[in-house]
Amino acid sequence: MPVYVTYPTNVDIMLDDVRLHLGDYEKKKFSDSLIRAAILSSIRMLQRRWKNRYVIYNDAMLVTAPEGTVIPSGYLYAIVIGTASFVPSGLTADLDVVRNPTHTFTDPGPDVISQEDRYPITIAASLILRKSQITSSAETIQSWSDGEYSFSNISSAKSIQSMYDSDFNELNLYFKRRPAPALRSSFADNTPYTVYLL
Repeated sequence: MPVYVTYPTNVDIMLDDVRLHLGDYEKKKFSDSLIRAAILSSIRMLQRRWKNRYVIYNDAMLVTAPEGTVIPSGYLYAIVIGTASFVPSGLTADLDVVRNPTHTFTDPGPDVISQEDRYPITIAASLILRKSQITSSAETIQSWSDGEYSFSNISSAKSIQSMYDSDFNELNLYFKRRPAPALRSSFADNTPYTVYLL
């Protein structure tokens, strides 16, 4: 996969999510193509944890449909992780993403990335981008003083490392948490309340 993904992909809906998480919405230090590559890499990174919940599309998935199979308009017949499925036509190999048909998604919406999964993908993409920041700036991290003037960008490097560690811990916590049943008391309690009319 190229480092820069200049072709718009079906994960572009997440560009703003990643920018907001990075705090890069106004300055735009990261290009759309680099964020796109990070999102695709994050999906690859999460595949083992998610048991291939999302799959990067490739042309090898396309197969000839069994005789009598009705393929909906705008779709192609494919084998995704060993399961026959329909994928949208017009996908670009190694750039577009498809959902694994064996997984249950609570959000059947039109976007390929389910609402419930946008947060961990955002965190994982941010990890990749922060790691690239740390790596690319490693040679420029320095501190010097000549008696009259001094310079140090070590605190900046520590700040980026701290954000990376925070994202890493948050992603691990996300996968360790189990959805808990809702407590009735959290939706309604029997304490009296007062209504004020203005």
